[in-house]
Amino acid sequence: MMNHAVELSASMLQNVKLKQSLDEPLKELTKLHISTLQSFNDSFKIVFWVNIYNAFYQILANDISVNDKNIFTVRHIKIDSHRFSLDDIEHGILRKYRWKYSLGFFRSLFVAPHIKKLAVQKADFRIHFALNCVAKSCPPIDIYKSDDLDQRLNHAMTRFVLNESNIDPDKRILFVNRIMFWFYADFGGKKGILSIHEKILHQNLKGYSLRFNHYDWTPTLMNFSN
Repeated sequence: MMNHAVELSASMLQNVKLKQSLDEPLKELTKLHISTLQSFNDSFKIVFWVNIYNAFYQILANDISVNDKNIFTVRHIKIDSHRFSLDDIEHGILRKYRWKYSLGFFRSLFVAPHIKKLAVQKADFRIHFALNCVAKSCPPIDIYKSDDLDQRLNHAMTRFVLNESNIDPDKRILFVNRIMFWFYADFGGKKGILSIHEKILHQNLKGYSLRFNHYDWTPTLMNFSN
């Protein structure tokens, strides 16, 4: 059943990419049992929910009943007897119910019981290199599968850092995507952000300060990596 759910999430995102009918995948999605999704290990949860998030962001961005202000909070994603929002998926399930506006430092005070049971055991900061909110500064969309998740997330992280970060060696400043400010604690704060970049850029960044780049919200639909 786990494989079926993961394959369904991948096929749904594939249909979005190819602009094919979503009627059957959406119908199948409603038939999934929440108890099954709750039993997933973290790898299966990340694959399933990242694919679902990216698929539904594209769907909702094209829905005239949804606007920029409520796209994150409308509960249009129906699974079993529950409805989910993009925020439920990102902050509730994938970030283990972190409060959206706390830079990752605090958990939400009020979390629905089914969200707690669906949430990952341990949040993985690399999901921020996988979730796409149709903005130009977002990472591109990949279709994830469970058999190579770790490798694919590392690739997404490396690609994002190389494309979005730059160094001023004279002023000892590291410029990074603003996502790393919004989820500062998820990345381990300044120390964690510098460490990530040191490993990818193969450069000693000790003593460097951080600057967060302007985020370009220009709508960029269908930004698939390949």
